[in-house]
Amino acid sequence: MDKARKVYEQFVQARENLGREALQADFDRAVVVLGKPYNTHDPGLNLFMARHLERLGLPAIPWDCLALSQVVLSERWDTLPWHYSREQLRALEFTAKYISKGRELSFALYNRCRYTNSVILIEMNA
Repeated sequence: MDKARKVYEQFVQARENLGREALQADFDRAVVVLGKPYNTHDPGLNLFMARHLERLGLPAIPWDCLALSQVVLSERWDTLPWHYSREQLRALEFTAKYISKGRELSFALYNRCRYTNSVILIEMNA
């Protein structure tokens, strides 16, 4: 089990390094894609969103590549039952702090509901 945990921690670190590189890239605007990983990372389910954003000249940064371990949520969120909900809140906090440092990011929230598919784009500008 220790070996598996170590491999997972290395994976998380590598993923955060990718996010750090993406945030240090030269861009005017970018999009943080927020949603459940099985939706946001599956091009078939998200209708090739990354490709569409790329055509618009908007780099797509997956929320789970951000350094979420740096974000501590307030105790009011301890009762959220789902891990991904807390992680997505961390991503929102991280991005809000990043925006306050002068970079412009948008949040693309991708929801796949049971009966309908919807895409919500919320643009946050500081």
